[in-house]
Amino acid sequence: DIRVGTWNVRSLYRPGAFQMMIREVGRYGTEIVALQETRWDGNGAVNSGAYTLHYGGSETHSFGVGFLINNKISSAIRNIRFVNERLGLLVVQGRWYKIAIINAHAPTEDKEDEIKDGFYDELEHIIDQLPSDYMKIVLGDFNAKIGKEEIFKPTIGLESLHDGSNENGNRVINFATGRNMIIKSTCFKHKNIHKQTWISSDGNTINQIDHVLVDRRRHTNILDVRSYRGADCDSDHFLVIAKIRERLSTRKNKEQAAGIKRINVRNLAEEDNGVKYAVEIVNRFEALEEVDETEDNAVNKQWENVRDVVIKSAESTIGYCRRSKNKSWFDSECENMIKERTKARLRWLSDKSDTNKEVYNKSSKSARDLVRSKKRHYLKRKVEEIDENCRNKNVRGMYIGINNWRKGFQPKTEMLRDENGNLITNTAGILDTWKNYFDQLLNVQFENDPAVENLEVYTAEPLIDEPTVLETKNAIKRLKNYKAPGIDLIPAELLKLGGNKLTNEIHKLVKIIWNKEELPEQWTESLIVPIFKKGDKMDCNNYRGISLLSTCYKVLLYS
Repeated sequence: DIRVGTWNVRSLYRPGAFQMMIREVGRYGTEIVALQETRWDGNGAVNSGAYTLHYGGSETHSFGVGFLINNKISSAIRNIRFVNERLGLLVVQGRWYKIAIINAHAPTEDKEDEIKDGFYDELEHIIDQLPSDYMKIVLGDFNAKIGKEEIFKPTIGLESLHDGSNENGNRVINFATGRNMIIKSTCFKHKNIHKQTWISSDGNTINQIDHVLVDRRRHTNILDVRSYRGADCDSDHFLVIAKIRERLSTRKNKEQAAGIKRINVRNLAEEDNGVKYAVEIVNRFEALEEVDETEDNAVNKQWENVRDVVIKSAESTIGYCRRSKNKSWFDSECENMIKERTKARLRWLSDKSDTNKEVYNKSSKSARDLVRSKKRHYLKRKVEEIDENCRNKNVRGMYIGINNWRKGFQPKTEMLRDENGNLITNTAGILDTWKNYFDQLLNVQFENDPAVENLEVYTAEPLIDEPTVLETKNAIKRLKNYKAPGIDLIPAELLKLGGNKLTNEIHKLVKIIWNKEELPEQWTESLIVPIFKKGDKMDCNNYRGISLLSTCYKVLLYS
């Protein structure tokens, strides 16, 4: 069985709201939760550890929907699409058929008919485009009271919280009837407290306005639908969970992308690491045999000697970069305060006395004030770091801080669409998709022109002396710091601080290449890094690739 939920969280744009929501959803063990009113702008995906939030919204931080998906079932995802800030579509692969989950946030009762008509026209269009063999589930905040009218059976059940339907309720019923669906949130016998999905701020008005619909063909697969009042993310809506008799087609993502270990060049500035590194270079080269410049494989042998000595010397004296975890401002103090608020909220929901209401309001205010204060202090520290770098004349650190502040939060996605529009979630599939994309982009086939083939080409070149040691030394000095290395993972800083011995060995390599007119095999390869431009981050066409060449190759070019 899988558990699919719906929750109007009111806003994830508030400080701490996202962390609170993740914590609460994890407590109830849901695989998928359709979220409404996320209020995040644009489209993107955020990985929080156990869950990934895929979201879509407007540019004004209004409305917005999202799907919170447990990473254990990510391999079952076949498609995610956000139509607008009120509608989203998720398709997952079941054991026998695909399941389409539509996240809907309908206009409120007081909205104009034109807005409501436009919403349901779009919703019907999404349903009509789905293949007939899909299991179709529509869930979300419909702002609709569903009654118990006999004329609407069997589209509705007998277990609704309300006796009569409002206008929005009639619209939902008409939609369900026209698309041969059943409103399953009205079909299961529960206490009224487990049917309620919304409560007013004063606690006097309680409604069931969040619903779960399913196509009649597979409505028996919905085993239960109920709300959970204990889930708290400072919203006036309750978490609604549907238990579904279905198994998703998932696979364990055993293949992990190999992490690239990079030399921590910042350590070169500490104490005498630079001197130790240069001494280690000399010692390791003295232990090696001289490469005969006349032998056939001299180019590759000399390059391998230079590469291995530089990498091993840096390993032993400087070390690799360690991936540091970002310290979240949302700490245990925030979590404890949120737990106190949740307890006060549950006491108020059980006994709506003035005393409990006052305690809950105070606890809620204290939690909001603490979270905002933590966020402000976090941002203040960031500003102080930028100011400190400025005063210490650390221009690079200052501009990195300013740039990160200007860009703000940049969501990453770990999924791609292939050329057929299918969603790829596993590591091997993603790498293969990038390979095919750049293969088609860069390896363009041209028809041979007979006129060009018959041209006579003269290849005589003027005699140029081989580069001198001084030219090689100057070429190394020209290299720019803080640039990403190529496939050899040797940054420019290691060549600059390697001393005369390393310069001489690189010069020897340049001479062999010059005389033999042959490049090392590794230099014929480059790392292609996709840089996002704009648009859908899951579309390879919205990236531009840059090639990272070997740093020593640049020395040859500059010599």
